[in-house]
Amino acid sequence: MNKKERLEELFKEFPGIGPRQAKRFVYFLLWKSPNYIQELSKSISEIKQGVRRCQECNRYFDQSESNNNLCNICSNKSRENGQILILEKNPDFENIEKMNIWGGKYFLIGKNLKITEKDPQSKINLFSLIKKIKEEKIKEVTFALSLNPEGELTMDWIKEQLLPLIKDYDFKITELGRGISLGTEVEYTDKITIEAALNNRK
Repeated sequence: MNKKERLEELFKEFPGIGPRQAKRFVYFLLWKSPNYIQELSKSISEIKQGVRRCQECNRYFDQSESNNNLCNICSNKSRENGQILILEKNPDFENIEKMNIWGGKYFLIGKNLKITEKDPQSKINLFSLIKKIKEEKIKEVTFALSLNPEGELTMDWIKEQLLPLIKDYDFKITELGRGISLGTEVEYTDKITIEAALNNRK
């Protein structure tokens, strides 16, 4: 495998990128100036510098947001209303947060389970979520995962882990109601649709 082919393989690991797109990326870079390549390489190598992962909700945040290992949402006392919204990834959080329609906190799972997944526990760590349920007065856990087979599978598995806790910790589990169509990803859904889905959660 030569350098060009190796770079194509690396690009194919990006979400939603197939062989044709990966090849286009490589040829795009071949046309760019050495200065552009150098700046891109530097930005990629430094991407994790100054970025932390919140110990409670799992989202990535710039360390300028907070002085500790909690993001500005999880450390905000005014957001402690007993509601947690479960999302898949950071772009989903950013989309909902900019709409200013959710006043509670979040929990990001990172990635939905694949249909063929044999060991869900190794892919989704619910430790901080379960800890929060046990230690705080959580009233409601709402699922806002993408409405596709993988999102449904992931939601069902997490529900199985949380249902035994309801009797002792008195909270309810809800999911988005009518508004978001099947196959839609939260990241690309508009404010009116998400707000309707949140208001009609069940």
